[in-house]
Amino acid sequence: MEIRYAKEEEIESIKDIWSYCFNDTESFMKYYFNDKYKSENTVVALDEGKIISSLQLNQYKLLLNSKVYNTSYVVGVSTLPEGRGAGYMNKVMKFTLNELYKKRAISFYIDAY
Repeated sequence: MEIRYAKEEEIESIKDIWSYCFNDTESFMKYYFNDKYKSENTVVALDEGKIISSLQLNQYKLLLNSKVYNTSYVVGVSTLPEGRGAGYMNKVMKFTLNELYKKRAISFYIDAY
């Protein structure tokens, strides 16, 4: 298992995982992957060279007490069925949180529901 940031040429594999895991429209997929997605903000887990899990860190400006902070939030947390329950996302998330810690990023929770 390898955990690392995605490469530009891996976008199609990441789109395939996203499409499988989420019920998004084609227009949203085009918008997201053309306007929001950045490989340097995407963490992937690979098994034998195949991307099994991925997530993205979307960049966000947080205004707190009249000060703007550059931070990011986690989206697109996804794992192919053959990798579920095998600890791929656990390792991806640990890698991601460690990277955010090294950058001294502000942590916060956005409740989606």
